[in-house]
Amino acid sequence: MFEEGVLLVHNKLKDQIAYNGLPGLADSYGLINNPNIATTTSTTAFASIGAMELFNLINEALLNAAIASDLDERFAPDRVLL
Repeated sequence: MFEEGVLLVHNKLKDQIAYNGLPGLADSYGLINNPNIATTTSTTAFASIGAMELFNLINEALLNAAIASDLDERFAPDRVLL
């Protein structure tokens, strides 16, 4: 039971670092606050668009991320956070 608690705390810390970066370091970024992550802006509400429009918005975000990584496959996105 103790090991499960330690593993849970460890996994929560890894999640926090992944999303917010290392606390206390000025140049440590996570997925949420990284200025280099490609984003897309849309004023369309997801509830009012069709499947093809949503598909195009996601593809635009993936394409922008691939271009930002200089089309290097090692840095190509493999997940989309919505």
